[in-house]
Amino acid sequence: MRVFHEVEPDSVDIVMERGLVIGASGEKTDRYISMTDTFLNSYRPDALIQKNINRETNLYCYLGTGNAIIDISSGKHIPVQTFANSRPQALLQIEVETDKCYVSDLDLFDQVMEFLKNSDEENAEQVAYTYWSSLQLLQDYDGAIHRPEVIIPYNVPSSDMLRIA
Repeated sequence: MRVFHEVEPDSVDIVMERGLVIGASGEKTDRYISMTDTFLNSYRPDALIQKNINRETNLYCYLGTGNAIIDISSGKHIPVQTFANSRPQALLQIEVETDKCYVSDLDLFDQVMEFLKNSDEENAEQVAYTYWSSLQLLQDYDGAIHRPEVIIPYNVPSSDMLRIA
């Protein structure tokens, strides 16, 4: 199955040569996203830990549907080329193993983040459990998540990637 990942334009050549490596995708610029990743990791079920699902080190991708990408900000389906042309980053198409990748719900992620911003850890904890229980294997994804994000818990070789823009 095809998913899409963005990289900085100056790192495309290296990525296309070496592949994408989990844990090496760069630092997140938003401290609240980083804080939310750390918080969510502390509530991961053991079964997901054993499958190497980790909000702080895994690769994150846009889900593709036919010739479109589901925008993680709006949930809208945008033609791949239109999406690629509107972004400063380079867009890569990746073939992934659907039985190892997961789809997460970014609306739930944002709920956890908002609770943490407001120092409401009790409600953040409740939504964290919901976040993890709503995770779906990519091969089983039912399309019900408005703003899906694909989680890849393994290194992606360059042979599984194609630069779109």
